[in-house]
Amino acid sequence: MLRQAGKIDSTLPDTNVRTGTLSAKLNKLPGPKRKQVTEQFDELDPQTKRYLSKTDVDAPATKSANLFRNAGPSGRKTLNKLADTDRKAADALLEIDDAATQRRFTRAYDSGEVDSGELSTALRRYDELDADEKAVARGAMARSDTDAVRLMRTDVCNSPCDGVLKSVEDFVDSRSGLDQDASDKLVRAFEDSDDVPDGVPGEEPGKVMEDLESLDDQNVDRLDDTISRISGDQSGYTGLAGETRTARRVSENNDDANVEMDATVDPDNIADEDLPDGVTRDDLKDGPTDIDVNDRNGAAYESKNTKEFTPLYPDEAEYEALGGRLDSLRKKLNTQAASGQDEIVVVMRQDQLDAEYSDEVTGEFPDTVDSVETPSDVGQLVEDNFDDVSVEFKSYSDLNKGT
Repeated sequence: MLRQAGKIDSTLPDTNVRTGTLSAKLNKLPGPKRKQVTEQFDELDPQTKRYLSKTDVDAPATKSANLFRNAGPSGRKTLNKLADTDRKAADALLEIDDAATQRRFTRAYDSGEVDSGELSTALRRYDELDADEKAVARGAMARSDTDAVRLMRTDVCNSPCDGVLKSVEDFVDSRSGLDQDASDKLVRAFEDSDDVPDGVPGEEPGKVMEDLESLDDQNVDRLDDTISRISGDQSGYTGLAGETRTARRVSENNDDANVEMDATVDPDNIADEDLPDGVTRDDLKDGPTDIDVNDRNGAAYESKNTKEFTPLYPDEAEYEALGGRLDSLRKKLNTQAASGQDEIVVVMRQDQLDAEYSDEVTGEFPDTVDSVETPSDVGQLVEDNFDDVSVEFKSYSDLNKGT
């Protein structure tokens, strides 16, 4: 083994190889793996050899051998690239002491899903994490290396700029109402933040964290409840993105706004005399429901950051399911109106607001919504039943404009 260590020493003539330490490291490897590791040094680019001779990383040759053992040729290719473009990121890669994490960083780059600039930012930010934050990052990488790298390099710029994963961990740590389970679900939800359509809340994960941090700064009531009830998937992520964007815009657009989130409305607390003629308890939600964003000095806002108000595919069963979703929305808005809310705003994606239902589609709807030809018609049904109640449908872009 000392001979192979000496060969590496010859390959890196300007680097303090510490052949004894390296020889001991190689001695622990099975023959084929030892051969592969040694061969990676022969294929290092000239600039990588120069980098290894100048880096402040302790025992760079031994740590390079660790990288090549953990990641094989992908590790060498990644080190070659970083040595040429970002030596601080190369240092961070070599300093990673968890084999699986080191391998996942290189795999994300070698797959082509992450470019060298994105990898550099993610590595630098990983290097700056404390032990608990690194544990969160390792968990995220174990589920999806490319998603985790994407979140580490995505900026959240509420001064200073951090990566999303660090921002999530710092955010959860700062709020006594959130526990580790909430943190884990939040991270998993953000991991599923890819493939969100352009122009809707959630398109940029960093913006969602900025909205959360803004609401935190404003001490918005029951923000913790909103976060704790989300699912750790894309549905939970887009739901949270829509609700936090709505809450932030309501707060910013109205000087006298007094915003609370996740306010509960229990139909059992609604007296029979509060129900207008033609409305029965069958027209209300079955059990407690919520108001996503409630301005105590203004409207109640229902956020629907979803594509579920257009048929997902042409099929009678899907048309029937769509009708069920529209009827569920009708019942929720009825319940809010019966509880005393006289101004209700439903916020949706523009493409969902523009949906139009043909006779073929509405023919599968339940009788309660069979006259609905577009989502906003649900609001008209509620207004027809409740005097002095207004229901308005808006897009998220309308909220952004302050309209």
